[in-house]
Amino acid sequence: MVKSVDRTVALPGDTVSFTFEIRNKSNSPLTDLHFVDDFLGLDKTVEFIPAGFFIRLSRTFTIPADIRGETTIVNTALLSSAQTEPITATAEVATTADPKLAISKAVVPSTAFPGEIVFFNITGINIGNVR
Repeated sequence: MVKSVDRTVALPGDTVSFTFEIRNKSNSPLTDLHFVDDFLGLDKTVEFIPAGFFIRLSRTFTIPADIRGETTIVNTALLSSAQTEPITATAEVATTADPKLAISKAVVPSTAFPGEIVFFNITGINIGNVR
């Protein structure tokens, strides 16, 4: 089994596509194949793959908007069959830092005479994924 991802680096909110290729490289058929990828919510059973044939599965995943920058998402799948021991395959996506700040300013009172005291409230908020 080979597992790949179309992008190895992504920003929060991006969608990546994981692809799984289950290939029968033997000279006899494989039966009762069971494929599980808990991360992507896949649980598939394939009754039969002839010798020399393969099956390709794909599933998209959206990087969570609130994930921290510089995080590596590790996705591992498990495959078993009636003829083979279970095997795993892994693909990884690294999230990049996406620093963003928002700033707002308010003044009270909104109008004033010369010499009158006014108060400024300045607020900065981290809206990016860098903490």
